Amino acid sequence: MKRFALLAAAAIFGLAACSDDTIFIEAESFGDRGGWVLDNQAVPSMGSPYLLAHGLGVPVEDAVTAVDVHRTGMYHLWVRTRDWTATWGRKEAPGRFSVIIDGKTLPVTFGTEGTGWHWQDGGTIELPKGKAVISLHDLTGFEGRCDALCLVREGRPAPPDDSAALAGWRHAFVSPGRPQDAGSYDLVVAGGGIAGCCTAVSAARLGLKVALIQNRPVLGGNNSSEVRVGLSGLIAQQPYPEIGNLMDELGGVGFWTEKEAGWHPETERSRQIMSLLGKHPEKMIHNAGPASNYEDDKKLALIRAHDNIDLYLNTEVSGVAMKGDMIASVTGRDIVTGRETLFRGHLFADCTGDAALGCLAGADYRMGRESRSETGEPRAPETADSLTMGTSVQWYSVDTGADAPFPDCPWALQFSEETCIPITRGEWNWEAGLDRDQIMDIEYVRDHALRAVYGNWAYLKNHWSGREDYSDHALEWVAYIGGKREA
Repeated sequence: MKRFALLAAAAIFGLAACSDDTIFIEAESFGDRGGWVLDNQAVPSMGSPYLLAHGLGVPVEDAVTAVDVHRTGMYHLWVRTRDWTATWGRKEAPGRFSVIIDGKTLPVTFGTEGTGWHWQDGGTIELPKGKAVISLHDLTGFEGRCDALCLVREGRPAPPDDSAALAGWRHAFVSPGRPQDAGSYDLVVAGGGIAGCCTAVSAARLGLKVALIQNRPVLGGNNSSEVRVGLSGLIAQQPYPEIGNLMDELGGVGFWTEKEAGWHPETERSRQIMSLLGKHPEKMIHNAGPASNYEDDKKLALIRAHDNIDLYLNTEVSGVAMKGDMIASVTGRDIVTGRETLFRGHLFADCTGDAALGCLAGADYRMGRESRSETGEPRAPETADSLTMGTSVQWYSVDTGADAPFPDCPWALQFSEETCIPITRGEWNWEAGLDRDQIMDIEYVRDHALRAVYGNWAYLKNHWSGREDYSDHALEWVAYIGGKREA
C-alpha cells in the first residue's frame, strides 16, 4: 500500500496554513510559480508534489507567493529540499536556489546538502505582522527542487522529518476535515492517459455518468506534451474495422520514423498503411517533437464535449474505501491545494499505469519477469526477477543560427570521445532504471536519465572533436515527467 521583485499580494496568494506560531507553505501551491514546474511523480515515495527548477541550464523565473503573518517576531525558516546529485557522490550541487522574503535574500543557499528529502535550516528572520512575500530564486536552471517551507516562531520545534509523522503533520495543516463529496458515478476512471480517455469516452457514449481523474494538468499520459510519444498503430483492421477510431479522435494515429518502423514511404505496404490511416508520410507524428504535435487541446475538447463526463485534473488517487471485496469509493487529492474529494461509484477502472487504484484496493500485483517454469515461454528467465522496461526521458535540440553555449556539468554522467552519442534528439531509447522500482524509485530513475542527457550534451558542445557541428544547437526541450514503459 505504501506505493502510493514584490508583487501585489492579492495576485500571488497561494495556499498557506498560518497560526500564531507557524506558517506552512506547500511549494506547489505558490500563487505564481514563475518558471518552476510542478512534479508529482514521486508522491508514493516522498509524500508530496514539489516545485522543480527545470531550466535546461538557464535559471528559471522566481516562484512567488504571499502569506499572512499573525504576530510580529523572529521566525526560523525551514525548507524541505535535497541535493539531488549527492546520491551519486557528486560534491557540486547543481540544484541550488535561494529564498527571498519581503525583498531580503536569506544568506543560506538551499539544495546543497543531503541525499534525501529533509528540512534544511534557513536561519532566522524578523517578520512584522501583516503580509509577507516569499520568492524561490533559482541559481542554476539545473533541477533545484523545493517541497515546502515552514516559518516557526523562535523557540518552537522544527517540522518533523520522519515520513509518517510528516504526513500526518502536513495533512493537519493542509487538508483537515472530511473530503468533499463529488457524488456517485456509474464509472470512476483513475488515470487520464490514452487508456483512461478511451475508457471514459466509450462509457459516456453508452450513457454512463463518468468521473475521469487525472493527476497531471493535461490529458494523454505518454502521448501528452509533457512526455511526447506519438500515437502509433495499425488501426481499422478486420475483423474489427472500427477498433482504433477513438484513438484517432483523441490525437491522430501516426508512426515512428521510417527506420524505426521498418518500412519506407515508397513501398506498397506503407501506401496501404497510409491509406488506412488517412495520413501522409510528411505528417507522421514522431516522438520528442514540439508540444503542438501531441494535441493536448484536442484530447481536452473531446472529453469536455461529453456532458456526462466530469473531469478532475491535477487530482491524485490517494485512498480507497472497500465494501467487502468491492471498491465503494476512492479519494482524490488535489496536487496543488492538497484538498481531498470523495468519488463514489458502481464500477472503477484503473488506468493509472502504475496500478495505483488496484494496489490501494488490495489487489494482487507483481513487478518484473515471471520464470520460465511459470509461463513456459522459452525466452523467459530461468528464475523470476524484478527487471522491467525502464522510464524514458526524451529531449530534442534546435539550430538557433547563432552560437549557443552550454556549461560543463561535472555532476552529470561523464562521456568521452568513444562513449558520447552525437545526436540532436533523444527518443524512447533514452531509457533508464530497468533494474529499479519504477514506482518507488522514479525520482532516482528520472534524475539518472537527466544526468545522461546533460552530460552527453555538455560533452558534445564543449569537448567532442566534432563540436563545431553543434555550436549553434541549443536544448529546446527535455522531459521532466518520465515516460514509463512498464511498472
